[in-house]
Amino acid sequence: MNKLIDRLLLLLFCTILLMMNHSDEYSPVYILVAVTFAAIDYYLESERASLILLILFVIVSIFLPDAFFCLPLIAYGLFEVRFRWFSSLALIPFIVHFSPSPTWAIGMPALFLLSLYLSIATSAADKRIRDNNALRDLNAEKQLALEQANHELLERKDFEVHAATLEERNRIARELHDSIGHVLTSTLLQTGALITTCTDEKMKQPLSDLKDSLTDGMNQIRSSIHDLHEESEDLYSSVRSIVRTFSFCPVKLLYNLDTTPDRLIRNTFIAVIKESLSNIAHHSDATEVTVSIREHPALFQLSVRDNGNVTNGSVGELEKSRGMGLIGIEKRVEMIKGNVVFRKQNGFEVFLSVPKEQA
Repeated sequence: MNKLIDRLLLLLFCTILLMMNHSDEYSPVYILVAVTFAAIDYYLESERASLILLILFVIVSIFLPDAFFCLPLIAYGLFEVRFRWFSSLALIPFIVHFSPSPTWAIGMPALFLLSLYLSIATSAADKRIRDNNALRDLNAEKQLALEQANHELLERKDFEVHAATLEERNRIARELHDSIGHVLTSTLLQTGALITTCTDEKMKQPLSDLKDSLTDGMNQIRSSIHDLHEESEDLYSSVRSIVRTFSFCPVKLLYNLDTTPDRLIRNTFIAVIKESLSNIAHHSDATEVTVSIREHPALFQLSVRDNGNVTNGSVGELEKSRGMGLIGIEKRVEMIKGNVVFRKQNGFEVFLSVPKEQA
């Protein structure tokens, strides 16, 4: 926009000098040709185009002296490029048609200097704007990268806290099982032995009630231990840990479960993911893997997909190329009454679904 304003200003001064010198019926033609050349230069923004247009107008100015008054407008486009020294060609018509008149001897050099100044100043201003925009974009990119890093850091911290909580629950469950569970079991056995060997009929009933209370307490402790153990086996944490430790290629995890599958399904999903990633690391040239776990109203779905190359053929041929792991996956899925499909389109995919009611 600044360059267009500069050209309009130069056009105004060129027209004034042309009118001050003397005007004839061809003066509008010179102005129109100069405007056309300047418009072409403004549109193309080419160094070679600026040089060619200047040379053409210099030639015209040699044969038509009045056209020289419009030459500063054409030279403006050349002052800002590496060919700026070719603008000295304007001296040829200036010397050939030199006149001691003020418009020629003073006005034209001053107008050329104005054209040079406007060109250099506008170019410098445009460069500052470009540099500021580039700096702003760079700062925006750094800000986004910083926000992303902070988000990942917070997410990792939450994950570590969650994993530590689950590990603590698992430890408590083990300690309850190993200490209190064993003590209660031993007490139950001893109480049963006392009931068997007791000859006092009055003591048998209290001992029997004691055994029932111990049995009830034992069952409650077992239930609590089972619940703690179930909570400690978090599917998302386990899968994410597997994904984070997989170093063969980047893995994208898509996890969308509203309810927690039972332990058998969780263990199957974890085993399938481990086996699939192992196959990818040993038998694929994949550069990206996507692990997707989704929940639908009637079933759970797991997909492990890579973008590597596999040979065309049946599942049996895939078995040979990928090892016996796929057979193991099929057997695991059959145990939870699910279905598994191996797809080989734009990569390789292990896709399995488990109906909720069957699980």
